[in-house]
Amino acid sequence: MGDAVPRVTACVLTKNEEKHLPACLESLRWADALQVLDSGSTDRTLEIARRFGAQILQRPWTGFYDQRVHQFAMVETEWLFWLDADERCTPQLAQEIRDLLKSEPARAGYTVPRLTYFLDAPIRRCGWFPDRMPRLFRKDSWSFNRPGIHAKIEIRGGSGELRGLIEHYPYDSLAVYYRKMASYAVETADYKFAQGKRCSLAGALAIGPARFLKTYLLQRGFLDGRAGLVVSWLSAVSDSMKYLELYDRTRRERAARRTAL
Repeated sequence: MGDAVPRVTACVLTKNEEKHLPACLESLRWADALQVLDSGSTDRTLEIARRFGAQILQRPWTGFYDQRVHQFAMVETEWLFWLDADERCTPQLAQEIRDLLKSEPARAGYTVPRLTYFLDAPIRRCGWFPDRMPRLFRKDSWSFNRPGIHAKIEIRGGSGELRGLIEHYPYDSLAVYYRKMASYAVETADYKFAQGKRCSLAGALAIGPARFLKTYLLQRGFLDGRAGLVVSWLSAVSDSMKYLELYDRTRRERAARRTAL
């Protein structure tokens, strides 16, 4: 952008992302600086990051919240933009950001819509789109609304909106989705349990059908064709897993109390 000091740093979290990282970093060549925070990759991730000229930071994985707090604090430019390794900044979004930063932006931060692909199809319904969240903001203007897995970034003074898309390719196969479902189920149940949430078996079993009806009918997943049907079904399964995990923690807690009496 011609300034002696870079104005925007693109930030990416990684761990064994050699398959996704080249396309991700290629889509960020417009940024003044690249910063990769890695959590112990054993594949070619770091080699790829070096090839793109990224600043590489390393930190053991302790969750998205902790990693982002640490990474964003290390940014040295006035603005930062962040992606996950399985995301791409489209050329339209890159141009929109460049044009915005040439002037004095009216806001301290901007949300960006994200389009996720599943079974090679873009999912524009099912509650998956536009999935806006702050992606571009001044490094001193943001905060998380709370710690933990469900933390959301908030911008001081409110966010503006950009129109260009981030494209998201999170699932190379259904097996990857299944593994992520299991991981999120445990992490979410742990978080909810620690927050004092409890769940009955009946409540856990009711979650899945309710989620399917909401995703497929109310959120019009049926308009996304076969991919929308699969997304709606798996969303129901995913929610069922989370609340069955929470039920299991509730059950074991009650059993321990009875034993202690």
